Amino acid sequence: MLAKIKASNSKGCYHKVKQLLGPILIRSIKLTNILSHAQTQLEFTLGLTALVGPNGAGKSSVIDSVIYALFISPQNIRGFRGANRRSFLRAGATTGSIEVELSIGGKRYIVHRVVSAVRSDEATVYEVLEDGKKRIIASGVQQVLDYIRKLLLIPSVDSVRYTVISRQNEVGRLLEEQSSTRRELILKLLGLDELEKSRDILKEHLDQINSEKKLYDELKVNLEDVRKRIRDTQLTVDQDKDELNKLEEESRNLVEIIKRYEKLLELLKKYEILSKAVEIVNELKSIEQAIPVCREIMEVNLDDYISIMVMLKERKKEIDEALKKVNEINNELKSLLTKVFEELGISIPTETLDDTSKFVEVLEDYCRKIDSEKSLRKAELSIVRNSADVITVNTRCPLCGRELDNELKNRILSDIERRAQVASADIEKLDKLYAKVRRIVEDLKKLDRRKLELKARIDNSRRYLDDYLRRYRELKDKVEKVLEHAKGIPLFAKCWSYNTNTETLKCLSKLAIEYTKVYEEKLASLKRLVGNSVPIDDIVSVYESVKRDVVNLGFDVDKFDVRKVEIEYKEFLGKFNNVREKIGKIRGRLESNIKLLGELTIEENELEKKLTNIKRAIELQPVLDLLVNKLLGKDGLLAKVLTQEARRLIEKYTNIVLKELGMDFKVKINENFEIGVYTNLGELDVRSLSGGEMVSLAIALRIALAYTVFGRLPGFFILDEPTQFLDTERRRTVFEIIRRLSEKVPQVIVVTHDPEVEELADKVFYVSKEGGRSVIREKEKFVEVFRE
Repeated sequence: MLAKIKASNSKGCYHKVKQLLGPILIRSIKLTNILSHAQTQLEFTLGLTALVGPNGAGKSSVIDSVIYALFISPQNIRGFRGANRRSFLRAGATTGSIEVELSIGGKRYIVHRVVSAVRSDEATVYEVLEDGKKRIIASGVQQVLDYIRKLLLIPSVDSVRYTVISRQNEVGRLLEEQSSTRRELILKLLGLDELEKSRDILKEHLDQINSEKKLYDELKVNLEDVRKRIRDTQLTVDQDKDELNKLEEESRNLVEIIKRYEKLLELLKKYEILSKAVEIVNELKSIEQAIPVCREIMEVNLDDYISIMVMLKERKKEIDEALKKVNEINNELKSLLTKVFEELGISIPTETLDDTSKFVEVLEDYCRKIDSEKSLRKAELSIVRNSADVITVNTRCPLCGRELDNELKNRILSDIERRAQVASADIEKLDKLYAKVRRIVEDLKKLDRRKLELKARIDNSRRYLDDYLRRYRELKDKVEKVLEHAKGIPLFAKCWSYNTNTETLKCLSKLAIEYTKVYEEKLASLKRLVGNSVPIDDIVSVYESVKRDVVNLGFDVDKFDVRKVEIEYKEFLGKFNNVREKIGKIRGRLESNIKLLGELTIEENELEKKLTNIKRAIELQPVLDLLVNKLLGKDGLLAKVLTQEARRLIEKYTNIVLKELGMDFKVKINENFEIGVYTNLGELDVRSLSGGEMVSLAIALRIALAYTVFGRLPGFFILDEPTQFLDTERRRTVFEIIRRLSEKVPQVIVVTHDPEVEELADKVFYVSKEGGRSVIREKEKFVEVFRE
């Protein structure tokens, strides 16, 4: 059969389902929010199943849902139902689903299709395993549709539409088409239009071969030229490799020489550094013995020591001067007191002058006596003057009553005046004496205060002196110890020429600072030279080791010239760089030539391949010419043979089915696919057939086309409203034919509004519209259950 021929050439697409060539049956359908169905679930049996109900009840929706789930992509829905996906959903719903369970060769499969108004469709194919579990074998709409076509061995949706599934008003569509349209349609279903495509493809190759014939000789010349370039390039590569090997050997030798010179230069630099380091080490050793003593000397606070010595002298001088002044004050006091007491006639011992307050007290008492005497004199003077006044104004004596004459009065007044003058003179003398004594008292107090101040200063200086003496004694022990240690150090010899410890200490301190600074500078210089890499104690041994290494390299350390070695090193380094530069150039040239060899080899291979292909194509040119101009194409020999065979098979299977359906006529199909009807009485016009005969012929043609296209008849056959527009008698006849069809086909599903089918069907579902929803109820009847 044509389908088997086609399947055998299909890249092995169907080899996975060869084991599934048993009957294909629809086990169940489940609809959720699809068209007018909210929740609908149907289980189908073998035999004839009828979906009965009035127009608009939702019967055809079940069949359309099966077709959509198994064969329709979302992009083709407009051609399927003339609307978009939203119109395929129940009113008010945004998502719906279709679930179809199939039985193929005893295996069960479930196709689950989700329809959405707001997102892309989803689809999944499950295989139901023996334990009831499901295994996903395909997902994604296009992948599922492709898998179903492979699973059912159905080449296209149209092949189903014109064979096993007849939608409403389409049962006789193949009969109703013009013969030319029918021919083109059948040939397309059989895949014969692929022959024209194959011819076009091969014609392009044939035209290309004819044009490539001219290139063949040109490519041969190009190939020879490429091969010559390969030989020349290979020769250059071989020569460069030889030269590169020689230069690499020279480079290795130069590397060894350079390494030797680098090692020598490194050793010489180390030697120079270590030579200086050894000198510094020797210098350090010469002053190393003095460093601990230098630290001791610097620990002595020389300024403090000198300051204490100076302060001791100054304080002693201050005390001596103060004591001298105290003695002077004592002498002055003694002289003053002696003179005063002699003048005043006071006899007081003057051996001890420490308590000046006693003398002040005596003089203060003396002043009080003077003051008392002066008061007496003033009283006496007052009495005298009062008496003179009395005598002057009276004629009698106020005491005795004696009459006073002028002579007596003058004599008395003269005596009173004399006495008054004496009293005044005494008072004046007493005032002077009092003032003198007071001055002496003040002088004594001043001298006493000065003496007290001097004594306080002496006491204070003595306290300071005691503190400085304590500090001096502390420093003196340390100084004597330092001096003792420094005497054994030759570096401090010149300091012993000074007469005082202070000067000696100054000298030692100066030298200690100098030697310590020199020592630290030498250590710093040594560290800059060798860092921390070589301990000081190991410098001499390392120096000797480096010296031996230089000698071992063949150089005399006492006569070598570093500059000469550096010049020789640079000369070898220059030679090495020149060699490496040559090596780099040769390697670059080699890399370029090797790359060129690769490119030329690729070009050679491509040219050889092109020549081989062109040669092979030229050899195939007669075959391609035969295929393009004679065998392939819609008018080619192969198309004619296949068309004739297809026509023969369709005619054969149509008549077989008509006979099985009890029809008493046959058909003939000519090369233009015009259908002729023949009975025992002769040829009839197709249009003269009755309604039942027309339906029988339409069904027979569908089954014959299924056999021809698929190579077999699927286990199910679906008819949607096959009796539409027929009268009661003709509908009865058609249902009888469908009943006989169900005896030959394992599963026939018919959708109709005619109740006559109920008596003939093995299983009946009533479809009605309730509240805007389709409701399906099963009518109990003897049915044949599925057998696995």
